[in-house]
Amino acid sequence: MLKLILRDVGDLERLAGVIAGGLGPGCNLLSLTGQMGTGKTTFVKALARALGIEELVVSPTFVMMNEYVNGRLPVYHVDLYRMGEIAELGGRDDENGLGSLDFLVAELEEISKKDSLIAIEWAELMDRNQSGREFMSGHEHLALDFQYVTNSDLKRLAVMDSIGMKFTKLVLDIEEGFGDMMEDS
Repeated sequence: MLKLILRDVGDLERLAGVIAGGLGPGCNLLSLTGQMGTGKTTFVKALARALGIEELVVSPTFVMMNEYVNGRLPVYHVDLYRMGEIAELGGRDDENGLGSLDFLVAELEEISKKDSLIAIEWAELMDRNQSGREFMSGHEHLALDFQYVTNSDLKRLAVMDSIGMKFTKLVLDIEEGFGDMMEDS
């Protein structure tokens, strides 16, 4: 597990650029967690720019997923924030017991079969659903948790972990290249 202090948006963009540069063929899955306002959407925007996406990247909070395909890799930006609200309201499942997340996971399974980046904000909400848990456990991914740093409006702590082997080298490269940003444990 790697912990970096991001002093400002420039550091966040630098990290996104290095991660974008380390993404290879196949499904590249990122799980993004953290409180509201910690930089998840800003990070995805920086990733998309680093991958050559020229479109305006916006939060898919109300549509659950936006697709951007004009860069080095197609970017599928998922935001599950509203899934928390749906779960609190009792799930709103259809007559077959399937909910919105089940349909989204089925679509993500199809997307994961091609070269792509899937970035899931509020990824912890995948655990509230069997198909979501199965999707995450069935795919290696890079987990990033953004946290506030006490007494700072700009600084964030980025806690990063490779789930599976696919992103291990990338995390090690980041550790080597970002020594000036390492959190003292």
